[in-house]
Order: sequence, then structure tokens, then C-alpha cells
Amino acid sequence: MSEILAIRVMETLAQRDPNVFPLAQPTATASGGVLPGVIPLSEAMRVMDALWSALSDFNIEINRVHDSDGEIRVEFTWCGTQTATLDLPVPGVNPIAPTNKVVKVPDVFVFRFVDDKIASVRVESPAKGGVLGMLQQLGVLPA
Repeated sequence: MSEILAIRVMETLAQRDPNVFPLAQPTATASGGVLPGVIPLSEAMRVMDALWSALSDFNIEINRVHDSDGEIRVEFTWCGTQTATLDLPVPGVNPIAPTNKVVKVPDVFVFRFVDDKIASVRVESPAKGGVLGMLQQLGVLPA
């Protein structure tokens, strides 16, 4: 059942729907990736908002979903064309003017569900993946 819930969350994100909160516990947290520690899921969604705003054709392709000791690991690829300014809520990253470059980035979210709602999500971006991988592909960080 939790695997189906994780897929539903990912489909919601792929549709650029910021309303994942009905799918989450009020105290849901997010961590990993470029996030500064464990933070409320609502704050982590600011990163998604920035990606949706900058990547005009943002999309998610799920590659693999599996249960690992009660956590649901979703391996996926996200992609899009940066046609607008990318303004990530990440310390030390300045807004990036449109590059019209296409990015294709591997990523991993690990969900923990309680009572069929997200309790936590941890970003476990692989090497050259996640937001840092996107910044490399945009030429902002060295590859």
C-alpha cells in the first residue's frame, strides 16, 4: 500500500501540484539533498516551487519503487528546460538567468508513511544527481 502512496505523491509532483499536503501528516518533515537539515515538508516544497517555475516542461519519470525496511524508496529521473529564472531557496545559490538548457537528473526520495500519510521524506540524490546535478548541467557548478 505504501508503494502506491509514494507513486501517488510522485505523480502529484510531476503534475506541478503543490497540494501534496493532504497526502502528508501535519508534522511531516524533509531532509537530505540541498535541504539544511530536517525541515518541515512545507519549507522543502519551496525547492519544488522553484523548479516548477524555472523548468517550463518539468517532468518526473519513475524508474523503480521498492520497500526497504518499511521505507519506500523511489528512484526517478526529473527533467525540464530552464526557460525562466531559477531562484532556489538554497543559501549561497544566486538566481540563475534562463539558459534554455535541458536538464535530466537522477534522484531518489525515501518516504516513511504513518497512517497512510507522509511522515517524512529523505532526499538521497546520487552522484551527479538532484539539484546539485542540475546545477552542474546548467554550468553553474563544475561537473
